[in-house]
Amino acid sequence: MIRIKALTKNFGKTEALRGVNVELAAGRVVVIMGPNASGKSTLLKCILGVVQPGSGSIEVLGENIRGQWQYRAEIGYMPQLNHLPENLTTAQLFDMIRAVRPPAPGQALDYELFEQYELSGWLDKRLGTLSGGTRQKINAALAFLFSPRIIVLDEPSVGLDPVAVEILKAKVRKCRAQGRLVLLTSHLFAEAEELGDDLLYLRDGQVQLNTPIADFLELTQQPSLGDAVLAYYHRPAAVVC
Repeated sequence: MIRIKALTKNFGKTEALRGVNVELAAGRVVVIMGPNASGKSTLLKCILGVVQPGSGSIEVLGENIRGQWQYRAEIGYMPQLNHLPENLTTAQLFDMIRAVRPPAPGQALDYELFEQYELSGWLDKRLGTLSGGTRQKINAALAFLFSPRIIVLDEPSVGLDPVAVEILKAKVRKCRAQGRLVLLTSHLFAEAEELGDDLLYLRDGQVQLNTPIADFLELTQQPSLGDAVLAYYHRPAAVVC
């Protein structure tokens, strides 16, 4: 669904991405991990079209996205930070989003998370008065609203209560079963191992690991993903993944 070739991006003298090559397939949950300033956010922003790469290419659903915007209709995005217009009510926000991005003819909107998070009780409340957790629930509901074929979740468990996290995990699994692609960034190895099919690990703007998580655990002979990553970086000899 997404093919990235020789992608680079510099911010001044800082190389944020250094020749990234990766293919991301449908029906998978790909967990993107790495240390701070490893290039995770920059890679996501390039895929979303928010940041233009310096060189290289990104294809989404077989089309090069450079200079394009229509492909974004196939992507749902849940940001880590809940920057929502504080003066609008929840109802006004959903009305605005539906007006700006009307569904295609015959397309049914997905209100499953809206209902499971019981957001109807907040429809007349201004977003600026809501807790951070409630605003994140709204972001999650918006990410899935248009039944996108690709879902990008940036640190989705941050700010959510434990029950809300489990509801979101169930939704991610459902999307995978439907053949959609889910990209998920996380700093939590346990979350990555529980949800992820594949690990894309960045370091210093380069792909260090791009492997099915089950294969990586078998290769390193470690009981958990956290142990496996530590073992990989302290290995005595090169291991190719």
